[in-house]
Amino acid sequence: MARLQSLASKSGLSMSAYVRQLIDGVLPQERPPLDFYKMLTELRYIGNNMNQLTRIAHATGRIDREKFERLTDEIKPLASMLYRYVTEPIKRDPMTSELGTYIRKSDQKALKEKREEERKWR
Repeated sequence: MARLQSLASKSGLSMSAYVRQLIDGVLPQERPPLDFYKMLTELRYIGNNMNQLTRIAHATGRIDREKFERLTDEIKPLASMLYRYVTEPIKRDPMTSELGTYIRKSDQKALKEKREEERKWR
């Protein structure tokens, strides 16, 4: 019981919410470390700086506008993906009988597509 309480506490969930997720086949993630949020903040600052540079580039014509716009567009999904990857619960793989096999929800679609492709070749 103490181990369960410890795991629930590390995930930031109440013990009952933690157990409900386990029953649903989801293995809750631990809360990310403080450094993770600092890193996200830095990514946001970088994105803001890039936006400012892009505005300057538009005004002066001195910076490759296309390159900076592309970089700005790339950093937003990167930060979002990083956040989801670290905080998203991991769900047990329903296609296997192994209770210890867990996959991230975002990887489930790719796994499903891979299995469908394998079935085509059988």
